[in-house]
Amino acid sequence: MSTTNRFVLVDETGRIYDRTGVSVELSEQDGGLTLKVFVKPTTESAEAKARHLTRLSEDLKP
Repeated sequence: MSTTNRFVLVDETGRIYDRTGVSVELSEQDGGLTLKVFVKPTTESAEAKARHLTRLSEDLKP
């Protein structure tokens, strides 16, 4: 079982999707031509949420 609880999607402009407290399931479809990512919320402690919000606010500072 993985202990990963954060999913970040980055494109050429930077971070476009960032969620903490989630589980991620990958599904390859169409003979390998399509990769679907299913992101589902999990129970998360208030401390983990606070750490994420602090990190995110630091990332957004000019």
